[in-house]
Amino acid sequence: MMSNQAFLTFATQNGAKEFLSRYSVTALKIQGRKVKIGMAQTSSLLGLSMQMQKNKDNGEKNNSYLKKVLKTRELKHKLRNDDIYAKKYKLKRQIRRLKHRLRLRKIEDPEIDRIVTEFKSRRLEKMESQREKPKKPQESSKQAKMSNTIENPPNRVLLVQNLPSGTTEQSLSQILGNESLLEIRLVSVRNLAFVEYKTVSDATKIKNHLGPTYKVKNNDVTIGFAK
Repeated sequence: MMSNQAFLTFATQNGAKEFLSRYSVTALKIQGRKVKIGMAQTSSLLGLSMQMQKNKDNGEKNNSYLKKVLKTRELKHKLRNDDIYAKKYKLKRQIRRLKHRLRLRKIEDPEIDRIVTEFKSRRLEKMESQREKPKKPQESSKQAKMSNTIENPPNRVLLVQNLPSGTTEQSLSQILGNESLLEIRLVSVRNLAFVEYKTVSDATKIKNHLGPTYKVKNNDVTIGFAK
């Protein structure tokens, strides 16, 4: 599942539409944040299963459709997560299109086979050379986050990142709190928090006191100015 998203399955399509229309004018809020709601592109497996239960008379047809959906989703999963498989799958489609174009030009089969073989050979060589290229060492996500905040100008809000799981606003207030603290907005799913103070000077004092990193339960928590 993608970050900051969720999928809801309703018993009927009308139920989903009613829920959507209910919040089309007045936005749904969760923990003070407005949530965008829209229809998913496809039905969930749970939704398909519920439809099959209602239409038991079409059991064989439903099973065939469910198998097709599962096969399609498995293919999409492979294409997203297996780079080599995705490239070979793309190559197969390119070869099919190439054969189709050559047949439209009424080229003989032996010549088509020769052209396709050469095309496939060149593509596979290119794929192999790309795979053998050494990858440049990437900057760690923690360093990337720190560099993002280092360039931000001083302001009243601190961005605290890489928080350990189970962090609460109360535990953060014990570390970052003083008489000038206004609000702590904890975003647990991303392990970060926005901490707001009365003045820029107050936020700067806390940041300078704790430093760019601060140890919390074996986590190197990064502290910088929010954008």
